Amino acid sequence: MKPIFVRYLSYDNWGKPMLKFRRFWGDERGAVVHIFAITFMLLLTIIGFGIDISSAISQRERLQNAADQASVTTTRALLAGEIDVKDAEAYAKAAFQQIAAGYGAGGSSPFGEITFDSKTSVKKITKDGATTYKVVVEGGAEVPASPMSFFLRDGGSGKNKMSVGFKSETTGNTEQVGGAYSMALVLDKSGSMGWNYPTRMSVLKQAVGSLVSTLKESDKENKYARLGAYAYTWGYYGKFGLNWDKDAVQRWVNGLQAGGGTAAYSTIATARNDLLSAAESSAHMTKNGQKPEYFILYMTDGIDGRPTQARQECQRAKDAGITIYTVAFQAPASGKQLLRDCATSNKHYYDANNANQLNAIFKKIAKEAVSTVPFISG
Repeated sequence: MKPIFVRYLSYDNWGKPMLKFRRFWGDERGAVVHIFAITFMLLLTIIGFGIDISSAISQRERLQNAADQASVTTTRALLAGEIDVKDAEAYAKAAFQQIAAGYGAGGSSPFGEITFDSKTSVKKITKDGATTYKVVVEGGAEVPASPMSFFLRDGGSGKNKMSVGFKSETTGNTEQVGGAYSMALVLDKSGSMGWNYPTRMSVLKQAVGSLVSTLKESDKENKYARLGAYAYTWGYYGKFGLNWDKDAVQRWVNGLQAGGGTAAYSTIATARNDLLSAAESSAHMTKNGQKPEYFILYMTDGIDGRPTQARQECQRAKDAGITIYTVAFQAPASGKQLLRDCATSNKHYYDANNANQLNAIFKKIAKEAVSTVPFISG
């Protein structure tokens, strides 16, 4: 039997082969070929569209998170008196661009450059002696689409693209504090935490207990504060993720045993990503209707094996608007210097030499976090 295309070949007056299309398309065996071709093209289009949708959703989520963080950061800076309202719009725009870059927004895709723009607005309202600030960060992005997504073609540019928008609106009042926040404890469980008597680990567990008690006392309705614990040795060891059950966090910490080396960078990164996740923001919005403030409490008693990477991860967290408290517990000079560098400021760094000091520091950090968090509504 001749191949299917050979059966439908004929020759013109000059002896050149030509395909008898009428017979080819009319024959059932030929129909299989063109049905397969149409199906294959449709499949490619669906796959291409799926890739485009995924890319656009990812970019929008990154930009929305950056806008949320920028608007909250700006509102808090206004409430703290760190910036004046006339400088707030520029401050918010710069914060957004920096945080968006940290999230990996923009850049290039397999189909071209991803572009985005933003605009900000700030309003100050004074009434009955109280000042309210309203900060808006909004904009849009153009995400190049695959050539297979024919129906995404833009008539003006002739290119395939998807447009996404984002908007974050934050309101803060100078008279309200004790708002929503999430705190991640980044805890050293290396071998040296088993030294001394009582061991450093047992002292740390007591200090976490003091912090938990303070947070529970300030959040009696259990609707504003979320807590999580993240442990490290040579690298990331494990976590009890951010949640409302602070006692459960305490129980998880109580189960930790000292052992291993010291390298905190991957654990800092894990805590940062959990704090900045859409799920964490949603947990607060569902329960208290607020945009939370984010904290990391990072402690060590030793010499970190990857200090450069730890500093980099701390900086990424600070750039994203996370406040970092650091606590050195009977740590050597290099360990203390790393924690000084990682802290948000000098006043966010603490040094403890015994159990009483560590307990007092953890309790103080909990109180300070609670007393400085304003009500930030979305």
